[in-house]
Amino acid sequence: VIFTFRETARELDMCGYTVPKGTQVLVHPYVYGRLPEWWDKPNDFMPERWLGDDPREKSNPYRFLPFLLGSRQCVGNRFALYEAATILSTLILRLDFKMPDDHPEVFGKQRPTLRLMPKLELQVARAK
Repeated sequence: VIFTFRETARELDMCGYTVPKGTQVLVHPYVYGRLPEWWDKPNDFMPERWLGDDPREKSNPYRFLPFLLGSRQCVGNRFALYEAATILSTLILRLDFKMPDDHPEVFGKQRPTLRLMPKLELQVARAK
């Protein structure tokens, strides 16, 4: 899901604007997940950020919403996370991945789906 709409349950201040109760607001997980108030170096690839005990995670469970939350969250949430972990661990154990030394930096570009720009060139070989 690229984005979803929610209705405000109360009047609130958002970026200096008053948003009345009952207003439809757009929730965009890609943008939401890159707020510098919640993430150190939000645009950097830092897989280690998921390994530690970040006290901010406990104070704000809404920092990371790939499947949204509440009654409208993705019904396949848990299955997708388990499946991704299983597939990724299997690939890492069985294959070696390498980017060419001269490959330019890769970044995500938001389109209807998130795309890597420039095209990612990855060399894959059986693990030794």
